Amino acid sequence: MDTRKNIGLKSTRAHGFSLIEAVVSVFILGTIVLGMLIAYRRTTENLLDATLRASATAVAQRQMENLLGSRMEPNAHELHGQDELDPRFTWHLVMSREPIEADTGVLSAANTVIKASFRVESDLLAGADPVELIRYIGSLEPLPGKSMAVSIQPEEVPWLEELREKLDREPTLEEIIQEMIRRGEISPTMAEEIGFLKEAPANIETGKNP
Repeated sequence: MDTRKNIGLKSTRAHGFSLIEAVVSVFILGTIVLGMLIAYRRTTENLLDATLRASATAVAQRQMENLLGSRMEPNAHELHGQDELDPRFTWHLVMSREPIEADTGVLSAANTVIKASFRVESDLLAGADPVELIRYIGSLEPLPGKSMAVSIQPEEVPWLEELREKLDREPTLEEIIQEMIRRGEISPTMAEEIGFLKEAPANIETGKNP
């Protein structure tokens, strides 16, 4: 057997194994680098999202402080806007009356609190839920010409659908209150006191339906 041929064969095999190892090493290194890049990108995105949400929360807190500091029910045009200090964000204010306890009966200013909800949005938060800040306020000064801040929205009742069919349209708040008075669910005097009616309506026959 030719010794030189054996040496050449061994040299070729050794060279072949080194090339495979190099390719495998490069593949493993590339996988590690790619994983690090993906992890870095996700970390950066999460950090940016956390920073934006913190800024949005600051906007909501600032607007809430303005509301609490004024102690005044805002006008309709003040229920949404762009933040003055951080114009990247827009805010929306929703106010409603919430009963203090269950089964409070007829809702009034005495047994309800004002729920103020600031919702802050931005194009930079695309795909993410808006930031929302909720506070419950005991009282606010009503707007000029109103007897209470944040009017009470009537609850959906079974006869409301009947009233819609009778009128063939959505009833006004005054029509709903008058129907409640007619059914004996609220007195004319109470409706006047809580600001639903400017004066107690006359010629309204009260009493429960049979």
